[in-house]
Amino acid sequence: MLQKVVAANKSREQDKETRYTPQRLPPQIKPQASIRHLTHCEKVTAANKSREQNKETRYTPQRLPPQIKPQASIRHLTHCEKVTAANKSREQGAENQNQNSKGNSMKILITNDDGINAEGIKELTLWAKKLGDVTVVAPKIEQSGKSHAIDFTHPLEIKRIDYIDGVEAWSLDSTPADCVRFGFVYLGGFDLVLSGINKGVNLGSDLVYSGTVGAIFEAARMGSLGIALSTYPDTLDEAKEHLDTVWSFITRHSLLSETPIYNVNIPKCPKGIKITKQGSPYFSDEFKLLEGDTFLQYGHMIPDIDPSDVHRDTNAMLNEFISITPLSTSRTDMRVFEKFKDI
Repeated sequence: MLQKVVAANKSREQDKETRYTPQRLPPQIKPQASIRHLTHCEKVTAANKSREQNKETRYTPQRLPPQIKPQASIRHLTHCEKVTAANKSREQGAENQNQNSKGNSMKILITNDDGINAEGIKELTLWAKKLGDVTVVAPKIEQSGKSHAIDFTHPLEIKRIDYIDGVEAWSLDSTPADCVRFGFVYLGGFDLVLSGINKGVNLGSDLVYSGTVGAIFEAARMGSLGIALSTYPDTLDEAKEHLDTVWSFITRHSLLSETPIYNVNIPKCPKGIKITKQGSPYFSDEFKLLEGDTFLQYGHMIPDIDPSDVHRDTNAMLNEFISITPLSTSRTDMRVFEKFKDI
C-alpha cells in the first residue's frame, strides 16, 4: 500500500514538472524571477498606469471614428454656437435617416411616352434617385397617344444605353406599356413606376389616350404602384420644382395604400393641391386634310362641362392647383353587375 502511495505522489510531481515548465507556458505568460505581494501604493500606481495605457491605445486620433475630429482645446459653447450645432445635428440626422432608408430603398422604374431623350424623363430620373434605386426603360422614339398598347406581333429592339448620372437605362422601340412589361418580366420586380414628366397635360377623359398614363396601368397590372406626372409643354422647369411637394403630399396621406395608381398634373405656379376626379374631354377632336389622302389629327383646349367644380382635374389645373387623381384599373361597371348578377 505504501509503495502505491509513493508511486502516485511521484507521478503527480512528474506531471507538474512536465506541464508547467517555463518552456511550455503560453507565450503571453512570462515566468517571474520572484513573486511578492504588492503594497497598496504599488497597486494604485499599477492601476493608474493600466488606465493611462488603455486610454492611449483606445482613443488615439488614428482610432477615432472618421466623423469625430480630435479637438485642440475644449471650451463652453455660446448660445449661438449651441443653436448652430443643434441645427447641424438635425440636418445630419435627416441625412443619416435618408441614407438608412436608402439601405432598404425602393426599386423604381421610370418611363415616359415622349422618348428616352426627352428632358422630362431626365429631370424625373435625377429627382427620383433620392427615393431609391432607379432604372430607366423608355421608348426609343416618341409614343404619345399610344395609351396601354403593346406590340406582340413584331420583334422589339431593346438596347442598354449610357445615361445620365450612371443610371441603368434601356431604350425600347415600342410603347410605354411595353417598357414597363420589359422592366418587370426581364429585369425583375419594382416597387414603384414613375411615368413622365410628360410634355403636355393629361386631363379629363382624354387621359385614356395617354401613353404616360398607360404605363402606370401596366404597372398596376404587374402588381406595382404607379404615378403619372405631366405638365404644360412650356412649364417643365417650374413643374420639376414641385416634385417634392407632390411626393410629400402622397406619402403624408398614405395615398398609395388606398389605390395603387395616380395621375398627377402640375401647373406653372400652383396655389396648392387638390384631390380630383376625371373631368370631361380637355381637347377637341378634329381631322385636318393636308393633301390628297393625308390627314392630321389635332385639337384645341375646350372647357369642362361643369366649370364650377374645382375637384375635376380639368378645372383644378385651370385654377392653378396641382391635380392628383386616383385611378381605377377595373373596367367593370359594378352597379350594373350587382343589379343583374343573380338573374
